[in-house]
Amino acid sequence: MKYRTRPAVRKSPLSAFLLLLTAGLVTGCGGGSGGDAAPLGGNDDTGTALITLTDAEGDFAAYAVDITSITLERADGTIVETLPNRARIDFTQYVDLTEMFTAAQVPSGVYVGGAITIDYTSSDVQVEVDGEAVPAAVQDKDGNLLGEYTLRVRLEDQDRLVVRRGLPALLEIDFDLDASHRVDTTPSPPVVTTAPFLIADIGPVDEKDLRIRGPLVSVDFDDTSYDVKLRPWHRRDGDFGPFTVNVTDETEFEVDGTQYSGAEGLRALNALGAGTPTVAQGTLNVEAREFTAATVLAGDSVPGHDYDAVIGNVVARKNDTLQVRGATIVPKSGSVVFNDNVEVTIGPETIVTKAGRPRDDIDTDDISIGQRVRILGTITSDPALPGLKMDATEGRVRLK
Repeated sequence: MKYRTRPAVRKSPLSAFLLLLTAGLVTGCGGGSGGDAAPLGGNDDTGTALITLTDAEGDFAAYAVDITSITLERADGTIVETLPNRARIDFTQYVDLTEMFTAAQVPSGVYVGGAITIDYTSSDVQVEVDGEAVPAAVQDKDGNLLGEYTLRVRLEDQDRLVVRRGLPALLEIDFDLDASHRVDTTPSPPVVTTAPFLIADIGPVDEKDLRIRGPLVSVDFDDTSYDVKLRPWHRRDGDFGPFTVNVTDETEFEVDGTQYSGAEGLRALNALGAGTPTVAQGTLNVEAREFTAATVLAGDSVPGHDYDAVIGNVVARKNDTLQVRGATIVPKSGSVVFNDNVEVTIGPETIVTKAGRPRDDIDTDDISIGQRVRILGTITSDPALPGLKMDATEGRVRLK
Protein backbone atom coordinates (compact mmCIF):
# COMPACT_ATOMS: atom_id res chain seq x y z
CA MET A 1 0.00 0.00 0.00
CA LYS A 2 1.12 3.54 -0.72
CA TYR A 3 0.31 5.84 2.17
CA ARG A 4 0.91 9.53 2.57
CA THR A 5 0.31 10.93 6.03
CA ARG A 6 0.75 14.68 6.19
CA PRO A 7 -1.44 17.70 6.79
CA ALA A 8 -3.71 17.95 3.79
CA VAL A 9 -4.89 21.34 4.95
CA ARG A 10 -2.27 22.89 7.20
CA LYS A 11 -3.09 25.34 9.93
CA SER A 12 -2.50 28.95 8.96
CA PRO A 13 -2.35 32.27 10.83
CA LEU A 14 -5.49 33.31 8.94
CA SER A 15 -7.91 30.73 10.22
CA ALA A 16 -10.59 29.18 8.11
CA PHE A 17 -13.66 30.92 9.47
CA LEU A 18 -13.74 34.46 10.79
CA LEU A 19 -16.95 35.48 12.53
CA LEU A 20 -17.51 39.20 12.91
CA LEU A 21 -20.42 39.69 15.31
CA THR A 22 -22.19 42.99 15.93
CA ALA A 23 -24.63 43.40 18.79
CA GLY A 24 -28.23 44.41 18.28
CA LEU A 25 -29.69 47.69 19.52
CA VAL A 26 -31.04 46.03 22.65
CA THR A 27 -30.03 42.95 24.64
CA GLY A 28 -30.58 39.54 23.12
CA CYS A 29 -33.63 37.32 22.91
CA GLY A 30 -34.88 35.21 25.78
CA GLY A 31 -33.58 31.78 26.73
CA GLY A 32 -34.38 28.47 25.18
CA SER A 33 -33.09 26.83 22.05
CA GLY A 34 -34.16 26.56 18.49
CA GLY A 35 -32.82 25.91 15.02
CA ASP A 36 -34.47 28.66 13.01
CA ALA A 37 -32.26 30.60 10.64
CA ALA A 38 -31.53 34.15 11.75
CA PRO A 39 -33.37 36.73 9.65
CA LEU A 40 -31.11 38.51 7.21
CA GLY A 41 -33.01 41.75 7.32
CA GLY A 42 -32.31 42.45 10.99
CA ASN A 43 -34.42 44.05 13.74
CA ASP A 44 -33.94 45.73 17.11
CA ASP A 45 -32.90 42.44 18.76
CA THR A 46 -30.29 41.38 16.23
CA GLY A 47 -26.95 42.37 14.78
CA THR A 48 -24.82 41.19 11.88
CA ALA A 49 -22.51 38.16 11.74
CA LEU A 50 -20.02 38.23 8.88
CA ILE A 51 -18.46 34.82 8.25
CA THR A 52 -15.47 34.53 5.95
CA LEU A 53 -13.80 31.40 4.61
CA THR A 54 -10.16 30.71 3.74
CA ASP A 55 -7.61 27.92 3.89
CA ALA A 56 -3.92 27.05 3.83
CA GLU A 57 -2.07 25.21 1.10
CA GLY A 58 -2.58 21.45 1.04
CA ASP A 59 -2.06 18.25 -0.96
CA PHE A 60 -5.44 17.92 -2.66
CA ALA A 61 -6.13 18.82 -6.29
CA ALA A 62 -9.79 19.36 -5.35
CA TYR A 63 -11.74 19.28 -2.09
CA ALA A 64 -15.29 20.33 -2.94
CA VAL A 65 -17.97 19.68 -0.31
CA ASP A 66 -21.34 21.15 0.66
CA ILE A 67 -21.57 23.35 3.76
CA THR A 68 -25.14 22.79 4.93
CA SER A 69 -25.17 24.62 8.26
CA ILE A 70 -23.15 27.00 10.44
CA THR A 71 -24.71 27.53 13.85
CA LEU A 72 -23.71 29.60 16.87
CA GLU A 73 -24.67 28.64 20.43
CA ARG A 74 -25.44 31.27 23.05
CA ALA A 75 -24.82 30.70 26.77
CA ASP A 76 -28.57 30.42 27.40
CA GLY A 77 -28.80 27.52 24.95
CA THR A 78 -30.15 29.49 22.00
CA ILE A 79 -28.98 28.02 18.69
CA VAL A 80 -28.69 30.50 15.83
CA GLU A 81 -28.44 29.30 12.23
CA THR A 82 -26.34 31.68 10.13
CA LEU A 83 -26.70 30.08 6.68
CA PRO A 84 -29.85 30.76 4.62
CA ASN A 85 -28.91 28.05 2.08
CA ARG A 86 -26.38 25.28 1.67
CA ALA A 87 -23.28 26.23 -0.30
CA ARG A 88 -20.73 24.14 -2.19
CA ILE A 89 -17.12 25.06 -1.43
CA ASP A 90 -13.81 23.84 -2.88
CA PHE A 91 -11.26 24.40 -0.13
CA THR A 92 -8.33 24.16 -2.55
CA GLN A 93 -9.46 27.49 -4.03
CA TYR A 94 -8.84 29.33 -0.76
CA VAL A 95 -5.08 28.97 -0.43
CA ASP A 96 -4.27 32.62 -1.13
CA LEU A 97 -7.52 34.40 -0.33
CA THR A 98 -10.57 34.51 1.89
CA GLU A 99 -14.19 34.62 0.74
CA MET A 100 -17.04 36.40 2.49
CA PHE A 101 -19.40 33.52 3.17
CA THR A 102 -22.47 35.01 4.79
CA ALA A 103 -23.78 38.12 6.54
CA ALA A 104 -26.44 36.88 8.96
CA GLN A 105 -28.32 38.57 11.78
CA VAL A 106 -27.66 37.15 15.27
CA PRO A 107 -29.06 38.01 18.70
CA SER A 108 -26.69 39.84 21.04
CA GLY A 109 -25.34 37.92 24.03
CA VAL A 110 -22.54 35.58 25.10
CA TYR A 111 -21.67 32.82 22.62
CA VAL A 112 -19.99 29.68 23.91
CA GLY A 113 -19.69 27.57 20.77
CA GLY A 114 -21.24 26.45 17.53
CA ALA A 115 -21.15 23.82 14.82
CA ILE A 116 -20.50 23.44 11.10
CA THR A 117 -22.12 20.64 9.09
CA ILE A 118 -20.38 19.35 5.96
CA ASP A 119 -22.07 17.03 3.46
CA TYR A 120 -19.68 14.67 1.65
CA THR A 121 -22.44 12.81 -0.22
CA SER A 122 -21.68 14.43 -3.58
CA SER A 123 -18.17 15.63 -2.74
CA ASP A 124 -15.43 16.01 -5.33
CA VAL A 125 -12.18 15.11 -3.58
CA GLN A 126 -9.18 14.52 -5.84
CA VAL A 127 -5.59 13.58 -4.99
CA GLU A 128 -2.49 13.31 -7.13
CA VAL A 129 -1.45 9.84 -8.27
CA ASP A 130 1.65 9.64 -10.49
CA GLY A 131 1.27 13.31 -11.33
CA GLU A 132 -2.42 13.10 -12.27
CA ALA A 133 -5.47 14.25 -10.31
CA VAL A 134 -7.65 11.24 -9.44
CA PRO A 135 -11.06 11.26 -7.66
CA ALA A 136 -10.84 9.72 -4.19
CA ALA A 137 -13.28 8.16 -1.72
CA VAL A 138 -13.41 9.92 1.66
CA GLN A 139 -13.97 7.77 4.74
CA ASP A 140 -13.81 8.10 8.52
CA LYS A 141 -11.31 6.29 10.73
CA ASP A 142 -13.65 3.27 10.91
CA GLY A 143 -13.74 2.89 7.14
CA ASN A 144 -17.24 4.31 6.63
CA LEU A 145 -17.81 6.59 3.66
CA LEU A 146 -18.61 10.07 4.91
CA GLY A 147 -22.08 11.54 4.48
CA GLU A 148 -23.02 14.52 6.65
CA TYR A 149 -20.36 15.36 9.21
CA THR A 150 -20.89 17.91 11.98
CA LEU A 151 -17.86 19.65 13.47
CA ARG A 152 -18.55 21.18 16.86
CA VAL A 153 -16.89 24.26 18.34
CA ARG A 154 -16.53 24.93 22.06
CA LEU A 155 -15.01 28.07 23.55
CA GLU A 156 -13.21 28.11 26.89
CA ASP A 157 -14.64 30.42 29.57
CA GLN A 158 -11.90 32.98 29.05
CA ASP A 159 -12.54 32.99 25.30
CA ARG A 160 -16.31 33.17 25.24
CA LEU A 161 -17.58 35.49 22.56
CA VAL A 162 -19.35 38.47 24.12
CA VAL A 163 -21.52 40.48 21.72
CA ARG A 164 -22.79 43.73 23.23
CA ARG A 165 -24.64 46.73 21.89
CA GLY A 166 -22.23 48.76 19.77
CA LEU A 167 -19.34 46.34 20.41
CA PRO A 168 -18.35 44.13 17.45
CA ALA A 169 -16.71 40.85 18.40
CA LEU A 170 -14.27 38.76 16.39
CA LEU A 171 -13.94 34.98 16.34
CA GLU A 172 -11.50 32.94 14.28
CA ILE A 173 -12.19 29.26 13.65
CA ASP A 174 -9.44 27.09 12.20
CA PHE A 175 -11.06 24.59 9.84
CA ASP A 176 -8.50 21.78 9.90
CA LEU A 177 -9.57 18.66 7.96
CA ASP A 178 -7.75 16.66 10.60
CA ALA A 179 -4.13 17.52 11.20
CA SER A 180 -3.28 14.32 9.35
CA HIS A 181 -5.10 12.93 6.31
CA ARG A 182 -4.05 9.44 5.33
CA VAL A 183 -4.15 8.88 1.59
CA ASP A 184 -3.98 5.32 0.24
CA THR A 185 -3.25 5.40 -3.50
CA THR A 186 -3.19 1.61 -3.93
CA PRO A 187 -6.92 0.97 -4.46
CA SER A 188 -8.96 2.45 -7.25
CA PRO A 189 -10.30 4.94 -6.39
CA PRO A 190 -7.72 6.14 -3.84
CA VAL A 191 -8.99 6.32 -0.25
CA VAL A 192 -8.70 9.41 1.95
CA THR A 193 -9.18 8.76 5.66
CA THR A 194 -9.99 11.81 7.74
CA ALA A 195 -11.65 13.06 10.90
CA PRO A 196 -12.13 16.82 10.54
CA PHE A 197 -12.28 19.10 13.56
CA LEU A 198 -12.41 22.80 14.41
CA ILE A 199 -10.28 24.95 16.69
CA ALA A 200 -11.74 28.28 17.81
CA ASP A 201 -9.82 31.30 19.04
CA ILE A 202 -10.54 34.96 19.69
CA GLY A 203 -7.59 36.67 18.01
CA PRO A 204 -7.99 39.99 16.23
CA VAL A 205 -6.05 40.72 13.07
CA ASP A 206 -5.43 44.10 11.45
CA GLU A 207 -6.80 43.23 8.03
CA LYS A 208 -7.75 40.32 5.80
CA ASP A 209 -7.70 39.88 2.04
CA LEU A 210 -11.22 39.03 0.89
CA ARG A 211 -13.30 38.16 -2.13
CA ILE A 212 -16.89 39.40 -2.27
CA ARG A 213 -19.36 37.86 -4.73
CA GLY A 214 -22.97 38.69 -5.43
CA PRO A 215 -25.49 40.54 -7.60
CA LEU A 216 -25.57 44.34 -7.48
CA VAL A 217 -28.23 45.96 -5.32
CA SER A 218 -27.36 49.65 -5.69
CA VAL A 219 -24.54 52.15 -6.24
CA ASP A 220 -23.84 55.06 -3.86
CA PHE A 221 -21.84 57.74 -5.67
CA ASP A 222 -21.62 60.01 -2.61
CA ASP A 223 -19.97 57.29 -0.51
CA THR A 224 -18.14 55.80 -3.55
CA SER A 225 -19.46 52.34 -2.77
CA TYR A 226 -21.94 49.74 -3.94
CA ASP A 227 -24.08 47.13 -2.19
CA VAL A 228 -24.51 43.46 -3.12
CA LYS A 229 -26.40 40.39 -1.96
CA LEU A 230 -23.73 37.89 -0.98
CA ARG A 231 -23.54 34.65 -2.96
CA PRO A 232 -20.38 32.72 -2.04
CA TRP A 233 -18.32 30.54 -4.35
CA HIS A 234 -20.20 30.40 -7.67
CA ARG A 235 -23.80 30.23 -6.46
CA ARG A 236 -26.35 31.45 -9.01
CA ASP A 237 -29.14 32.04 -6.50
CA GLY A 238 -29.82 32.67 -2.82
CA ASP A 239 -29.29 35.64 -0.53
CA PHE A 240 -26.51 35.24 2.03
CA GLY A 241 -26.96 38.77 3.32
CA PRO A 242 -26.17 42.38 2.36
CA PHE A 243 -22.63 43.70 2.03
CA THR A 244 -21.07 47.05 1.11
CA VAL A 245 -18.03 47.31 -1.18
CA ASN A 246 -16.04 50.55 -0.91
CA VAL A 247 -14.20 51.91 -3.95
CA THR A 248 -11.19 54.24 -4.24
CA ASP A 249 -9.58 56.03 -7.19
CA GLU A 250 -7.18 53.08 -7.41
CA THR A 251 -9.88 50.40 -7.65
CA GLU A 252 -9.64 48.68 -11.04
CA PHE A 253 -12.87 47.58 -12.74
CA GLU A 254 -13.54 45.24 -15.63
CA VAL A 255 -17.16 45.68 -16.70
CA ASP A 256 -18.40 43.68 -19.69
CA GLY A 257 -14.78 43.32 -20.81
CA THR A 258 -13.95 47.04 -20.61
CA GLN A 259 -11.46 48.40 -18.07
CA TYR A 260 -12.19 51.37 -15.81
CA SER A 261 -10.95 52.79 -12.52
CA GLY A 262 -12.52 54.51 -9.52
CA ALA A 263 -15.68 56.56 -10.07
CA GLU A 264 -15.67 55.76 -13.78
CA GLY A 265 -16.01 52.09 -12.90
CA LEU A 266 -18.88 52.83 -10.51
CA ARG A 267 -20.71 54.65 -13.29
CA ALA A 268 -20.23 51.71 -15.65
CA LEU A 269 -21.46 49.33 -12.96
CA ASN A 270 -24.49 51.49 -12.22
CA ALA A 271 -25.40 51.58 -15.92
CA LEU A 272 -25.81 47.78 -15.91
CA GLY A 273 -28.39 47.99 -13.13
CA ALA A 274 -29.49 45.91 -10.16
CA GLY A 275 -28.94 42.17 -10.43
CA THR A 276 -25.65 42.52 -12.33
CA PRO A 277 -23.20 39.82 -11.15
CA THR A 278 -20.08 41.16 -9.42
CA VAL A 279 -16.87 39.78 -7.93
CA ALA A 280 -14.60 42.05 -5.88
CA GLN A 281 -11.23 41.36 -4.29
CA GLY A 282 -9.71 43.65 -1.71
CA THR A 283 -9.05 44.16 1.98
CA LEU A 284 -11.23 44.11 5.07
CA ASN A 285 -10.19 46.63 7.71
CA VAL A 286 -11.14 44.59 10.77
CA GLU A 287 -11.10 47.52 13.19
CA ALA A 288 -13.41 49.65 11.04
CA ARG A 289 -15.32 46.64 9.65
CA GLU A 290 -15.01 48.13 6.16
CA PHE A 291 -14.12 46.38 2.91
CA THR A 292 -12.27 48.23 0.14
CA ALA A 293 -12.00 46.66 -3.31
CA ALA A 294 -8.74 46.54 -5.24
CA THR A 295 -10.37 44.92 -8.29
CA VAL A 296 -13.98 44.46 -9.41
CA LEU A 297 -15.38 42.23 -12.15
CA ALA A 298 -18.94 42.85 -13.32
CA GLY A 299 -21.39 41.79 -16.01
CA ASP A 300 -20.08 39.28 -18.52
CA SER A 301 -16.57 39.63 -17.06
CA VAL A 302 -17.74 37.42 -14.17
CA PRO A 303 -16.86 33.75 -14.85
CA GLY A 304 -19.88 31.65 -15.79
CA HIS A 305 -22.22 34.55 -16.55
CA ASP A 306 -22.27 34.97 -20.34
CA TYR A 307 -19.19 32.84 -21.01
CA ASP A 308 -17.94 29.48 -19.82
CA ALA A 309 -14.79 29.93 -17.74
CA VAL A 310 -11.57 28.02 -17.13
CA ILE A 311 -9.39 29.13 -14.21
CA GLY A 312 -5.97 27.51 -13.80
CA ASN A 313 -2.27 27.60 -14.68
CA VAL A 314 -0.73 27.50 -18.17
CA VAL A 315 1.68 24.54 -18.25
CA ALA A 316 2.28 24.30 -22.02
CA ARG A 317 1.76 26.31 -25.18
CA LYS A 318 2.09 25.38 -28.84
CA ASN A 319 1.20 28.20 -31.22
CA ASP A 320 -2.41 29.10 -30.35
CA THR A 321 -3.10 26.07 -28.16
CA LEU A 322 -2.75 26.33 -24.38
CA GLN A 323 -2.67 23.51 -21.85
CA VAL A 324 -4.20 24.66 -18.56
CA ARG A 325 -3.63 22.49 -15.51
CA GLY A 326 -5.46 22.31 -12.20
CA ALA A 327 -8.45 24.04 -13.73
CA THR A 328 -11.72 25.05 -12.14
CA ILE A 329 -14.50 24.94 -14.74
CA VAL A 330 -17.35 27.44 -14.33
CA PRO A 331 -19.94 26.72 -17.05
CA LYS A 332 -22.75 29.10 -17.98
CA SER A 333 -25.13 26.42 -16.76
CA GLY A 334 -24.53 23.44 -14.51
CA SER A 335 -22.22 22.88 -11.57
CA VAL A 336 -18.67 24.06 -11.06
CA VAL A 337 -16.26 21.15 -11.56
CA PHE A 338 -12.53 20.45 -11.42
CA ASN A 339 -10.69 19.22 -14.50
CA ASP A 340 -6.98 18.50 -14.23
CA ASN A 341 -6.04 19.35 -17.82
CA VAL A 342 -7.84 21.62 -20.28
CA GLU A 343 -6.90 22.39 -23.88
CA VAL A 344 -7.74 25.98 -24.84
CA THR A 345 -7.61 27.41 -28.35
CA ILE A 346 -6.95 31.15 -28.69
CA GLY A 347 -6.64 33.39 -31.76
CA PRO A 348 -6.08 36.93 -33.07
CA GLU A 349 -9.50 38.04 -31.79
CA THR A 350 -8.87 36.80 -28.25
CA ILE A 351 -8.83 39.76 -25.85
CA VAL A 352 -6.05 39.69 -23.24
CA THR A 353 -6.09 41.85 -20.09
CA LYS A 354 -4.02 42.22 -16.95
CA ALA A 355 -4.47 44.50 -13.95
CA GLY A 356 -2.31 47.59 -14.25
CA ARG A 357 -1.66 47.29 -18.00
CA PRO A 358 -3.50 49.13 -20.80
CA ARG A 359 -5.52 46.97 -23.20
CA ASP A 360 -3.50 48.10 -26.23
CA ASP A 361 -0.25 47.12 -24.49
CA ILE A 362 -1.00 43.40 -24.17
CA ASP A 363 -2.08 40.56 -26.48
CA THR A 364 -1.94 36.77 -26.83
CA ASP A 365 1.86 36.87 -27.19
CA ASP A 366 1.99 37.79 -23.50
CA ILE A 367 0.45 34.45 -22.45
CA SER A 368 3.30 32.25 -21.25
CA ILE A 369 3.95 29.05 -19.34
CA GLY A 370 3.55 29.38 -15.59
CA GLN A 371 0.91 32.10 -15.65
CA ARG A 372 -2.30 31.91 -13.67
CA VAL A 373 -5.18 32.66 -16.05
CA ARG A 374 -8.93 33.16 -16.14
CA ILE A 375 -10.20 32.30 -19.61
CA LEU A 376 -13.69 33.07 -20.91
CA GLY A 377 -14.93 31.20 -23.96
CA THR A 378 -17.06 28.24 -25.01
CA ILE A 379 -16.57 24.72 -23.66
CA THR A 380 -16.72 22.27 -26.55
CA SER A 381 -16.68 18.97 -24.59
CA ASP A 382 -18.25 17.52 -21.45
CA PRO A 383 -16.71 19.42 -18.49
CA ALA A 384 -17.19 16.39 -16.23
CA LEU A 385 -14.94 14.20 -18.41
CA PRO A 386 -11.15 14.22 -18.90
CA GLY A 387 -9.75 15.89 -21.99
CA LEU A 388 -11.82 19.06 -21.70
CA LYS A 389 -11.55 21.54 -24.58
CA MET A 390 -12.44 25.23 -24.80
CA ASP A 391 -12.69 27.59 -27.75
CA ALA A 392 -11.55 31.08 -26.71
CA THR A 393 -10.82 32.40 -30.20
CA GLU A 394 -13.53 35.02 -29.63
CA GLY A 395 -13.18 35.05 -25.86
CA ARG A 396 -10.97 36.65 -23.24
CA VAL A 397 -7.90 35.78 -21.20
CA ARG A 398 -7.21 37.56 -17.91
CA LEU A 399 -3.60 37.22 -16.70
CA LYS A 400 -3.10 37.17 -12.94
